[in-house]
Amino acid sequence: MKEFSTALNFEEIKIDGDLYRINEMTEEGRRIYLKAVGSSMKVKMISTGKKDKKGADEMRKEIDVTDLAGAQLELLEATLVKAEDDEGKGTKMVPIKRDNMKGWGAKMIEDLAKIASELSGMDMPETKRVEDAEKN
Repeated sequence: MKEFSTALNFEEIKIDGDLYRINEMTEEGRRIYLKAVGSSMKVKMISTGKKDKKGADEMRKEIDVTDLAGAQLELLEATLVKAEDDEGKGTKMVPIKRDNMKGWGAKMIEDLAKIASELSGMDMPETKRVEDAEKN
């Protein structure tokens, strides 16, 4: 039997020695994120080459992103927070805005976006396409 929890998952990471956390999005947060990046995505239905019980083609969604960097930054803005001391009252988590990520390396952004997408049950399209190509 599968068990579920309503507690959101997160992964703690360090960037330049500072503590950050990538949070799983709520369903509402994911809906807002997908709406925000929707104009930079194209969704196509692709045949898997298999048939269902009724003989119809089984289909899967393929998402092409026209602005992958923008989608990654949008995802990180929705999920990335930094631990900061709250004037001796303890640590608070402060959301990181896109402007704060401008000087970060492209590979780091890609790696962070992969963590964020996995936590929220989404595959970043480019990553999925590379994985599928490697299988074939």
